[in-house]
Amino acid sequence: MVFALEPKKGIENIGMVGIENTFVVTAEGGECITGDNPGLIPVY
Repeated sequence: MVFALEPKKGIENIGMVGIENTFVVTAEGGECITGDNPGLIPVY
């Protein structure tokens, strides 16, 4: 099974911001497959 967590937050007079992490879950356990950069990436 694969699922994504995508929390979003509206900031007044700015817009929406959010992050996303994707995980794969198997009988052996779970693993984050998003990557290893936990920081913010600006998108313009």
